[in-house]
Amino acid sequence: NLPFVIANPIHIKRFAGAIGQRAKTDKLDAQLIAHYGEAIKPSLSTLKPDIMQAMSDLVARRNQLLVMQTMEKNRLQILPKELISTIKPILTAFKNQIEKIENKIIKLIESCPEYSAKNTILQSMKGIGKIAAASIISNLPEL
Repeated sequence: NLPFVIANPIHIKRFAGAIGQRAKTDKLDAQLIAHYGEAIKPSLSTLKPDIMQAMSDLVARRNQLLVMQTMEKNRLQILPKELISTIKPILTAFKNQIEKIENKIIKLIESCPEYSAKNTILQSMKGIGKIAAASIISNLPEL
């Protein structure tokens, strides 16, 4: 329940340059950030609602699984034939996990009227599917 700000590090670095502070230690950095907050008074940030955080987590996990799946597919192309059997079960597991996460994403969207409405609008655009819509909803809630 503490107030907090998510500040752009570049802004703080430029602020340091503007006030002539070039030295860098943890103690000086802490003082600089405190001074930045007092002088600039940036607006307070808020935590994402639980449902939005859950959506972001699911989308991030799906992306991680896709990266690992791609890595295994690339290995499949360069491995000798006798080792292919070691990768196929892993690819199947990745495929199953990705499907489970996609289903969870869809259920999460359907359970929230706000997300469901945004999802309908987004998918009405050509080229936007369920997962692209979920990524947009979770990463760009202001849209």
